[in-house]
Amino acid sequence: MRPSGVICLSPRSSPQSKRLSRAETALAKRAGVADSTLVQELSGDDRRALETQGWARISGLGPESLRSFGDGLGLPVPSRPRAAVVQALTVRGHSTAHPRSLSARHGALAFPVHSDTAHWTIPARYVVLHALQVGRGARHTLLVDTRRLAFGVDDRQSMLCGLVFVDFGRHCFPTTILRRDAAFFRFDPGCMRPANGEGRRAMALVAAELGRDAAGDVVEWRPGDTLVIDNWRCLHGRVAGDGAPDPDRILLRLLVKERRHGVVS
Repeated sequence: MRPSGVICLSPRSSPQSKRLSRAETALAKRAGVADSTLVQELSGDDRRALETQGWARISGLGPESLRSFGDGLGLPVPSRPRAAVVQALTVRGHSTAHPRSLSARHGALAFPVHSDTAHWTIPARYVVLHALQVGRGARHTLLVDTRRLAFGVDDRQSMLCGLVFVDFGRHCFPTTILRRDAAFFRFDPGCMRPANGEGRRAMALVAAELGRDAAGDVVEWRPGDTLVIDNWRCLHGRVAGDGAPDPDRILLRLLVKERRHGVVS
C-alpha cells in the first residue's frame, strides 16, 4: 500500500470542523458520558480533528500526564492482565517479542494496518501513542480512516453479515467486521479468519481496498508527539524503516475503553 502523504505533526494543523454523528452521540449518552466529557482533555481543534479524520495530534503532553489524559477520554485499561496501563513499545525481533504480539509475527519489519485489541469482544475505543524516543530507523505510523474507504452497499452488507472468527489463543469467538449496534470497524488479519463464504468475501474486500493507492496517511514521529486514534474507526500500522531492531524507538501506548464497557475485554 502506498500512502497518500506524509503528515508532519505540527501545531498549525487545524482540520475543518465536523459534528459528532447521531450514532456517536447516542453511544456517549448511553455510556452516561456527555460529549464534552468523553473527550474533555482535547482542545477544540484537536477534538474536531478526531471527529473529522479519526485521529488527532496533541501538543505539549508529557509522558507523566498520559494516564490522567486517558481518564478524560474514558477508562484506561492494560493490554493484558497484570500489564502496565501505560506500556512502552519498542522495535523488537521475533525472538524477544511477546508470543502473540505483532512483533512475534513481523519482527522489525512493517506492521500491517489493523484495529488494536481486535481480539477483545469490544475493542478499545481510543489508542493513545506518545513518542518518547523516535529512534534511528525512520519507522513512521500509517493511519487509515475506514470511512474514506470506497465500499459499496453490497460490500458493507458483506461486512455486516459475513462471519469471521477471532482466534487469540483460548479466546475465540465469532463476529463481523462491521457492527450495527456499536458502529465500529474491526479488522486484524493476524487474529481474524473467515468463518463462511460471506466472511471470506468481507475479509478480501477490506484487504483489496487497503491495497489501493492513497489508502492512508503516514505520520512522521518527533520526540514528544502524541497521537489519539479513534480505534473504532481508524486502522493503524507501522512502515518498515530499515528493517532492523531499534531499541531506541520508544512509543508509550495507552488503551482507553468506553466507561460503560468496563475493564473486561
